[in-house]
Amino acid sequence: MIPLAIVGGILLLLFLLLLPSVRLHLSYKQGEAQVSLHYLFLRFRLFPLKKKPDATEEPDRQAQEAEAKEPKEEEPQKKKSFAHQLEDIRDLVRSSGKALDRLRRHIIFYRLRGRITVAREDAHQTALAYAKTALLLQTLLEVIGGVFVLKQHKLTLSPDFTRESSAYHLSLRIRFRPLFVLTAGAGVLFALLRNARRGRKKSVSKGGSYESAASHR
Repeated sequence: MIPLAIVGGILLLLFLLLLPSVRLHLSYKQGEAQVSLHYLFLRFRLFPLKKKPDATEEPDRQAQEAEAKEPKEEEPQKKKSFAHQLEDIRDLVRSSGKALDRLRRHIIFYRLRGRITVAREDAHQTALAYAKTALLLQTLLEVIGGVFVLKQHKLTLSPDFTRESSAYHLSLRIRFRPLFVLTAGAGVLFALLRNARRGRKKSVSKGGSYESAASHR
């Protein structure tokens, strides 16, 4: 038997490890995106990943191409109608609203910085692209600020009539605590299981009523 003190110490250690915030650093500059994860003093690069040369890569590729050429038997799958899918999503959102709201309030977007220069081939196209980009950027910020927590940001958007292509330089950080993400995820999972159980009960009840109606005929 494991002593309760050891179990309690392990649980306390896990709880303390889930308390510090996890930070995602995102940046985009001229078609090159970078994403890194930071936790305490640790840093992990998520994108782009380092590719290691593999001698077996070419044979594996040939095997994959051969498998792709072979005909595969497709099993017929019954798909739910679009109305049923919307009903399932609506039930999930209703039942897990508190968990989703808790998760939403603890995901913080901050240090949003950027410089966007809009340019096209001629002045008329540049002006139109500048207006569309400004509207899109404003809508995007309103959506992020309405759904999540958005701290103060600084973005510069300007047209450039001397260039022929646009330039983008953006950076953003996202902060959240794993403890709240896990609790909210558990709430959403519980709601999903409860909806699945309700769906099975509805199908059973519908089948029973059909059988009873058929027996009276």
